[in-house]
Amino acid sequence: MLKSVLLLLVILILQSRVAVAAEVNNLTMRQIGNSAIVDYDLSGRPGEREADVTVWLAIGGERYGADKLKLAGDFGGKVKIGPGKRIAWDVLSFIPSGFEGEIAWEIAVSNSGFKDPDTGMQIVSVKGGCYQMGDTFGDGLKDEKPVHEVCIDDFAIAKHDVTVGIFRKFVASTRYRTDAENSEGCTVWNGQKFALDVAKNWRNPGFDQDDRHPVVCVSWNDAVAFIDWLKESSGREYRLPTEAEWEYAARSGGKKERYAGTSNAKKLHNFANFCDANCEFDWKIASQNDGYKYTAPVGTHKPNGLGLYDMSGNVWQWLQDRYDADYYRQSKKTNPAGPTIGSLRVVRGASWMYQPVYARAAGRGKFNPDSADSSVGFRAASSPVMAKVTGRISVMPGRSVEMSAD
Repeated sequence: MLKSVLLLLVILILQSRVAVAAEVNNLTMRQIGNSAIVDYDLSGRPGEREADVTVWLAIGGERYGADKLKLAGDFGGKVKIGPGKRIAWDVLSFIPSGFEGEIAWEIAVSNSGFKDPDTGMQIVSVKGGCYQMGDTFGDGLKDEKPVHEVCIDDFAIAKHDVTVGIFRKFVASTRYRTDAENSEGCTVWNGQKFALDVAKNWRNPGFDQDDRHPVVCVSWNDAVAFIDWLKESSGREYRLPTEAEWEYAARSGGKKERYAGTSNAKKLHNFANFCDANCEFDWKIASQNDGYKYTAPVGTHKPNGLGLYDMSGNVWQWLQDRYDADYYRQSKKTNPAGPTIGSLRVVRGASWMYQPVYARAAGRGKFNPDSADSSVGFRAASSPVMAKVTGRISVMPGRSVEMSAD
């Protein structure tokens, strides 16, 4: 008798035909004969008409598409928005001959993301997986080694860094004062050296910004305060990304990419705002021109393979993890959350004033959590929007099937 295995049937709403992704509601499973019947409603905002629905089965880490499952019903391209959607799965067509026993199953439904109604932030759902984290190209720094396998669950992450305009809404709603405003200001370049300037903060970082630019001169504490406000105002479980999630997302879902969206250093200016021909520092790359001396409006450059912008360059991004240069030697394999002790917090992605070596997807940085710098911002993450039902399938002698939902 074959051993029971965990079975995961996932229905993913990949892409709606308009800007706001469709959502799945009222997901249920029932049995008709030897078939599993999945019923759901596909809802959307005014103007939404259809969405792409993809289904796959995961067993023991292996994924099987709809072509292997012999599915019928409302999946694939152009599923119309509305109630009463149904997918039928002939269970025995997939279960090997001779199998008798019990299989645990989980049917989960997710969408491609959503638009936060209070801030307008666009959130992208990311399918989790396993990847080789760290200096996979062999041109990195010591704290990016050793390369190690990491597996992460599904999550969601903002398409852009938090902008000045969005941060302004937070401040207006809460009357919050940042660490820079309450202490010695923000670290900026004064023409001769990097130094704290009490007159500089997110409202005035020392260079011109409008509401489309990524907010800077915010500390890790400020980022967490913003996230707490966002959680309360939206009712969603927002947070900062973990370091493992961030690198997976930057590398377009764990691909072997040197930078976010490309591995070609000579074309980095198409994807990232870094210290190029516009930059005033001696370490600038004069052969490239990304069009900006300081920060660029979010979304100016090309996105990576997940549709995320500025994961390399523009501004460093605060992450949830504490920093430890040797953490990779002891990192957990599944959903690592960083060390439990440490005074510094991780930043990733580099910024407008840094060289490309720091903008690599594997590159790691760190700052004190109460420090504010004119090159540092952040973006939000959250759990994916998902509906689930769970249960068990029993295959008995004679190939009869009984299904039950928990």
